[in-house]
Amino acid sequence: MKRFVTFVVLFFTFLGQLFNQPIYELVDTTKSWNTMSMGFITWGVAVCGGTETNKFFNSEFFNGHMYRKVYEKSDSTQTDWNEVGLIREDTLSKRIYYSNGYDPEGLLYDFNITVGDTVHVENSYCQFSSYLICSSIDTVIVAGEPKRKFYFQAYYPNRDTVDETWIEGVGSLYGVLNSGLGASGICGGTNVLLCCRQNGTIIYHNTVYNSCYIETFYPQIIQDSFDTAYLDIPYMFQVEVDTGNAVSFNFTGDVIPDDFYFNPATGLLFGTPTQTGTLTCVIRVKNNQLNLFTDIIYGDLVVESPEYKKEQPEAAKMKVFPNPFHKFATIQLPENCEASILKVVNVDGKMILQKSLSDTFNRFDFTLLPTGIYYFKFYNRSGNQVSIIPTIKK
Repeated sequence: MKRFVTFVVLFFTFLGQLFNQPIYELVDTTKSWNTMSMGFITWGVAVCGGTETNKFFNSEFFNGHMYRKVYEKSDSTQTDWNEVGLIREDTLSKRIYYSNGYDPEGLLYDFNITVGDTVHVENSYCQFSSYLICSSIDTVIVAGEPKRKFYFQAYYPNRDTVDETWIEGVGSLYGVLNSGLGASGICGGTNVLLCCRQNGTIIYHNTVYNSCYIETFYPQIIQDSFDTAYLDIPYMFQVEVDTGNAVSFNFTGDVIPDDFYFNPATGLLFGTPTQTGTLTCVIRVKNNQLNLFTDIIYGDLVVESPEYKKEQPEAAKMKVFPNPFHKFATIQLPENCEASILKVVNVDGKMILQKSLSDTFNRFDFTLLPTGIYYFKFYNRSGNQVSIIPTIKK
């Protein structure tokens, strides 16, 4: 009897150990995935295509197998879900299959492979078939548990770059439904898994983008055209940006006309044109954390004869005093001046504040403005720039 009791205890201890082993199932109704799409336009500027959320729930019997329905939502409210296919996981073979609900299923993942194995992914969600070669496998910690991380190369001769990464229980880092994208040969865009949640808790987070929902890449350039320049008259154009959530950024002057100079740190374009005409000018802004160009101002910089400027001498007579200033600054407008709006822009091109101009002498309190260099930009009611004056806050 004593031996029997000992056997029973050992048996249930074994079962407890067996069922307490980490479960790395991908097709889990408690999980959700947020995937961002992105494309590239002229001059390699990245454009965010928005973020989609995927979940698996509800069951359906199809072609002899029991599946979970795949749902997708394209906005942050996540209230109205669209059914986009069926997915199932064979936990014994560690393979995951997907069907669009019409065609036979295709292999989406195989987590039972070893280094050197080739996986043939038949992805009917993305409408492509591709081959991945497992180049290496290591272990990462996800939600406090060790999970295997698979690195793949595309099935192309003489190609040695890593094209795709899978994490056990999380899926492809292109997105849970985008397995095989690294070898698809699709050009002009890509997808990025931003995060994976389980029971509302983030178990995977892409630290580069550091957000589970992205709709727009920042910075974004506020202007859509360049101010008019005039022959033999000093010209200054400050690129203004909406920084959004960008931490670090800089500008690139890809095409800067003769007689003009560009400061990539501040976004200031300046110079004194020596000939009239229409000149192409291209300036991009780059998010250094993402290593992406996020916006572009691409257009004609028109240089006109100075007659128009001579008819409006008030632009040259505008004054800001004292300059440098400490707390208060006064803006003097000449008679019949068209300037009615002041925009204060910092050296990074970000508009700090805006003021209305109504009198000949306009005195403003800039006490809360941090010490530094600023550009006072003056506009008329039509939105055209009248003048720009560099200033210093002490």
